[in-house]
Formats: sequence, C-alpha cells, structure tokens
Amino acid sequence: MENEYPEFQRLVNDSPFLSEKWAAMVERVQDDAMKHYGVQISESDVFQLSEARLGTFGGAFDQAAYEKEFMELKAFREVQNLRRVQAGDVVAQAEAVLKVEEIHPHKRAERMAMARKLGVASVGGGTKEHPLADMGKKQQLEILLTLPLAARIAEARKVGIME
Repeated sequence: MENEYPEFQRLVNDSPFLSEKWAAMVERVQDDAMKHYGVQISESDVFQLSEARLGTFGGAFDQAAYEKEFMELKAFREVQNLRRVQAGDVVAQAEAVLKVEEIHPHKRAERMAMARKLGVASVGGGTKEHPLADMGKKQQLEILLTLPLAARIAEARKVGIME
C-alpha cells in the first residue's frame, strides 16, 4: 500500500483482523472491476477508493459513491479511452495522437511505446491525414485548447487553422 493514508495503513498492518478484511476488500474490488468493467486494477488503485477503506472498518458500503470513485481511477479512464479509440471514436483517436505528438520526435521508441499504449500506433502515420482533419473547426479548436501552447500552435498549423 502507498503511504498516502499512513494511519489507515498502520491500523491495517497492526491488526490481523483488519489485514484479512483489507485483503478481502482488495480481492472483491479487483474481481468487481474485472467482472463489470473489464479493468485490471492494483492494490494501490483500490487504496484510492475511500469506500474500500471505510468498508474495511465495517462501515456501510455506498455502491453509488464506490462506482463514482472507481470511474475516476486512472486505470479505469485509460481503459475507457483505449476502448473509445478501438471503437473508431475520432475525437479519442485525435486526443491520443496529440498526446503522442507531445513527445519529442527524436524519442522514437518512447513515442511508439506511448502510441501502442494508447491504441494509436497506426493512426495518423503513413499516408493518413491528420486525425483532426475530418472535424469541424469548433471541434478542432476545443481539442487544441487542451494542449500546451507550443503543441497547440504546431497542431493548428498541421490542420490548417494557422499559418
């Protein structure tokens, strides 16, 4: 476990009863994540869920709060974005390609690793046009506004918004 909640960690480590309850909670949440969402999460991800920590102490388990917290986990968001890319969502593909393009061009291995992780290793390469090219100007601008200034200018030039 991470040390973000040292008192919780100390209590769990000092009590065999709480250690067993925490281990059961971690297993329950991991099984639930895989069964319902197809997401594999780590113990440190479970540690981020306050409902899991409260449930370890026997508190009432609020399913709605748990699901809301779960959907905010980085691991869940990454899988959801990957699924959107694989489903052909042009906006998700464009956002992923722009993340890859933020990495310096001389770091080819790092760029390719990121592209594979984001599911866009073949998007935007070769003879394909820029992923933002098929979008309206408003959509292009909305996506470009999420980028750092230098990347925003470079991408705006690539799609013809700026000279």
